[in-house]
Order: sequence, then structure tokens, then C-alpha cells
Amino acid sequence: MSPFKVDFMIAGFAKCGTTALHHYLGQHPGIFLTVPKEPRFFSDPDIRGRMAEYQARFLEAQPGSILGEASVSYSETAFVSLCAQRISTAFPNIKLILLIRDPITRIESQFRELHDSSYKLGISCPMELHDAIYKFPNIICDSQYFQIVNRWTRHIPRKNILLLFNEELRERPSHVLKQALDFLEIQQLNFEFDLTSKPNSGATKYRDTKKFRQLKRMRAARIAESGLNQLPFEERERFKRKKGWRVPFGSQPIVWSDDALKTVVDGLKYDVEGILELTKRDSSIWPRFQAAADQMS
Repeated sequence: MSPFKVDFMIAGFAKCGTTALHHYLGQHPGIFLTVPKEPRFFSDPDIRGRMAEYQARFLEAQPGSILGEASVSYSETAFVSLCAQRISTAFPNIKLILLIRDPITRIESQFRELHDSSYKLGISCPMELHDAIYKFPNIICDSQYFQIVNRWTRHIPRKNILLLFNEELRERPSHVLKQALDFLEIQQLNFEFDLTSKPNSGATKYRDTKKFRQLKRMRAARIAESGLNQLPFEERERFKRKKGWRVPFGSQPIVWSDDALKTVVDGLKYDVEGILELTKRDSSIWPRFQAAADQMS
């Protein structure tokens, strides 16, 4: 029996299209991707003696399949150095696929996600974006693609890292998927991807209403909340949606204050320049960040 090895990982970045890429590549008969997405094995603080548990996630793979998984936590600032060391030690020939996106759009998407997942994470994300940026500095840190890629390359050769743009995955998915298959050295075999579904849309994310936030600060509401907290996460969320306490973000734009915009531009300007130079692209691929940089200059 040949030694167990994972061939590739979709290792980030969060809110840049990893769910869509996982969905599409998982359709290919030559690829096996773990389901559900996000094993987060290598970002676990203690993985001693758990490799067999991780390996069990791949037991249903057909012989000869290319094995992969997708965990964006591996490229989060808090974990990337540890994950890069662990992964390169476990699988020296691993290939990484990293998706990047206009940082302004990525930050907005993470803001929506923090609101949507608050009931699972046990956090209260501020209603306004500029407050969320100060409360959760990783919103900016996890957008520093160039710095994080450099931390990966201390352990994994640059040739084993494929950087893809979320914008191109959305606009030219067939082209981007061919890039991924070529990188993984997988023949197309006349296979056609089903590109009709669009998983994980930001418009489907939920947030608290301001009225509900006010109610939660009231004593009577806190008593009601204590009863709700006995319910499983999903039941609690369904109840709040039914009551109208949690509503979809929909397509409404995120409001940026000048202060929030300046904080993001100052924190990411040189990193954006580095990643665009590395990928041989100009700033036109990320017009929202470029417009923000021009506004703040």
C-alpha cells in the first residue's frame, strides 16, 4: 500500500471564492475533495496522533484520484506559518491553490460573514463596518495576500503555488478551471464542468436588525435570550429569522466611512502593489481598491 498523501489544497483566501472552486473541481472524476469543505486539520492547535483521523476523510476516494481539501484557515494570519510548516512536513510535494480578490470586496464579504456566523462564533459584530475593522483587525491582516504568500514560500516552492483571481473565476470560470487542472497536471478528458450554480452568495447572508440589538440590551430580552440559548444553533437562528430579528443583507451596499477607507488603504497599499507585481497584473483588475487609493491620496 502506497503512503498516504494529499496532492493539493485550496488553502485560501477567505471570502475569495474557495467554496465555488471546491464545488467546481469536486465535479471532476479525477479529483477527490473532502466533503464537507474546511477540515481545518492543520490549523488545529493540537494534531498529535490525529493523522489517521484526517486520512479517514479520504477513504471514499477512487484509486488513482488526485486528493485535495479546502481550508481557508491555513492562510489566515494567525495560522499560516504553523500550517505551512506542518503541511510541508507531512506532504513535501503539496500543491497550493490560493484565490485572491479585490480587498475592498473581500472585506465587505467578510463583514457580512461575521454577521451571518455570529450565532455560531459567539461574537457580536458591530453594525458599522468601521467599528468592525477596529474590533477585528484580522479583517485587514487576512487581506495581506503578498505577506501571506511570502510566508508560504518559506516552506513550499513558489512553483507549487497557483494564485487565481476571484474576478476571473466569476467572469471566465472555464478558463480558470483549466488553469487549475493544468497546474494539477490533470487531463480534461472531454469533461465539462456544470457552471450553472453559484454557491455561497453574499446576498444570502443574515444580520441582526438594529431593533433586535436594542432588544438584546434590555433586561426582558436578555431573559428571553437565555431561553433561546438552550436551543441548538440552527433552531435558534431559524426562530430569530421567523421573528424578523435577523434579516438578509440582500444587495444593499456596505457603507464605508472615510476613516475606514483610509485605514484599509494604509494597511494594504504596499501589499496590493506586491501581489500585483508578483502576478504580473496592473491595478485595473481591482478597480475598487484603486478608486479607494486614489480617493485617499
